Amino acid sequence: MNHHIEEVSTEFGTKRSPSFLWPAVTLLIGIFAIGMDELVISPLLIDLSNTLHGSLNITVLAVSLYGLAIAISAPFMAPLGDPIPRRILMFGTLVTFIVASLICALASNIPVLLVGRALTGLAAGAFVPSAYAYVGDSVPVAQRGRVMGVVMSGWAVALVLGVPVGGWIGGQFGWRATFVSIAILAAMSSLPVSCFDFRKLATSPMHPFMQQQNGASCAPFGWGFKSPACHH
Repeated sequence: MNHHIEEVSTEFGTKRSPSFLWPAVTLLIGIFAIGMDELVISPLLIDLSNTLHGSLNITVLAVSLYGLAIAISAPFMAPLGDPIPRRILMFGTLVTFIVASLICALASNIPVLLVGRALTGLAAGAFVPSAYAYVGDSVPVAQRGRVMGVVMSGWAVALVLGVPVGGWIGGQFGWRATFVSIAILAAMSSLPVSCFDFRKLATSPMHPFMQQQNGASCAPFGWGFKSPACHH
């Protein structure tokens, strides 16, 4: 029996791997946009302060306020979203993130900028744990570590590429263009999530490996996989 499950598990991972590559990259882009938004503000502070006619000491709050909003949102808002389908929650938080990023881009004074930064932080704090939970719910155990690694690499990519690219955009086109580029990245992540047809997945047969794991047929959670947290 164990040998049979292992064989089917290997077959499942091999055949299914390409099918969850694009959603993993989609979430990577979302994490990258959030990480870039968190990190890229520092090299733009002087330009922000000069353009918005605020003291540098006050403008620095745009950095700390974003982190504070994430610290509040992640442990408190994310659990409140558990009853909401993950796809809807992720899409909603990304839309909020996009709107808040555009508020930052269009800010005419420091208070408006700070409000936009707070909203982006709240949205980011709700999106990130939801994305991680979605991977845990949707991806089979045999492939979960690989997919989670792809998604979480968005933070590293943001650190390595997001800061210099965002700083370059700010230097060439102004700091407002940096926020617009972040909003575009978030839109690139949100659109695939919003367009995915989960009803079509509901007609797909359950793979034998997941039947062995769950002991009963379950409704698909998303991305073509069945949730391991199914009721028997």
